[in-house]
Amino acid sequence: MSYNDLMKDPATAVEAVNRFLGGALDGDAMRKTVDPSLYRQRCPQAQA
Repeated sequence: MSYNDLMKDPATAVEAVNRFLGGALDGDAMRKTVDPSLYRQRCPQAQA
């Protein structure tokens, strides 16, 4: 799974990771940690 896939569709990515790890994780808590505002490629300074 790529970082870009996670940023594009966090719900699907979280579900896949949770399933891979046995399904006992809190998917809602995992989804809440994905913060698109921290995505460096959207920051003009990061591309310089």
